[in-house]
Amino acid sequence: DQLRTVLEHIPGGVSMIDADLNFAMANSALQTVLDFPDALFAGRTPTLHEVALFNARRGEYGPGDPEQIARAIVDKAREKTPHCFERTRPNGKTIEVRGAPLPDGGFVTIYTDITERRKTDEELRQHRNHLQELVTERTERLAAALQQAQAASQAKSDFLANMSHELRTPMASIYGFTELLLTTELDSEDQQDFLQTIYQQSELMIAIVNELLDLSKLEAGHMQLAPQTTSSSALIEQTCAQLEPLLQSRGQSIVIEDRDAPQEIFADPNRITQVIYNLLSNAIKFSPDGGQIRIVLTPARLPSGRR
Repeated sequence: DQLRTVLEHIPGGVSMIDADLNFAMANSALQTVLDFPDALFAGRTPTLHEVALFNARRGEYGPGDPEQIARAIVDKAREKTPHCFERTRPNGKTIEVRGAPLPDGGFVTIYTDITERRKTDEELRQHRNHLQELVTERTERLAAALQQAQAASQAKSDFLANMSHELRTPMASIYGFTELLLTTELDSEDQQDFLQTIYQQSELMIAIVNELLDLSKLEAGHMQLAPQTTSSSALIEQTCAQLEPLLQSRGQSIVIEDRDAPQEIFADPNRITQVIYNLLSNAIKFSPDGGQIRIVLTPARLPSGRR
């Protein structure tokens, strides 16, 4: 009675087959899970062969001769080995079958309806596949956008390089001829001033063109630095000399203050001079006429993580 109570409260169909391969016991859930009619178990316990033949005749095991299918199932049951498999019934339900042999012969089998579980698994699989499709699609779009951005960047770099080369040639000529004319005697002081202005502006244009070329080199990853030990004061004085005409036109002056700064630095002279030139040009541009610009040299340590 206790065993019968336990079997009836187990979630899923349970059957116990004895050593002679007869159904010694089965709970009511077995009939529900496998849709067995009451007549099959009424007043008696059927044999495994009878149950297998009943299932074979109604197509539970697929096409084939029912008698041969039933005999094959009975023969396999005699092997006394644990088994676990899933079977989809003709009505679409999926049954999980787990069997374990008993010490004195026969075995216990549990039948579980896992239709909803498999339905959930299939929905999760579809969602996973759909998500993978979305990720793949998004990745392809990002890759395409990146390729377009790289192509646009390359086109811009090519344009800057080509344009800069085209501009530098005539500007160099203007600069050279103006420099030559400045060494000759002119008819008036105004002409001398005009030439001086042309010379300064052409020099500025050449500097801008060179910066555009540097920009294209940077974007293309072709910028090469040649650092060396050089005097910081000398670089600043050289830059101030280049900007002297601009300073005079604005009536401005530059004062260099040295607070025990190291006179030698390790840097690319041309590139660091560009930085100093740009800083001083901005200082001149945004300072009032007649003003004074101070350059302070002092040792300092950059924040952690920066060179």
